[in-house]
Amino acid sequence: MAKTIAEMSGYCDLLNERVESARIAIADLNGSLREAQKEIEVLRNENTALRTELALHVKQSEKWDNRIWTLLGLFIGSLLALAGSLIVNAMKK
Repeated sequence: MAKTIAEMSGYCDLLNERVESARIAIADLNGSLREAQKEIEVLRNENTALRTELALHVKQSEKWDNRIWTLLGLFIGSLLALAGSLIVNAMKK
């Protein structure tokens, strides 16, 4: 009987050690999880900022694209007007 009690006491001690090591492991995992969640939050904030910047750059590039096409149209129109006036002057002579 004393041997059985001693064995059970040994098992209890072993189980207590395992429970304690499991608690430590859980605490470590919780710490790692919190760090990962903080990193994810930082990355989400950076992603939001980058998306905002990208939207601004796209808007600016569209604006400049429209300006370039307008200037190109004006340039071609000016060239055609110049060519027309040169043709008219050549025909008058």
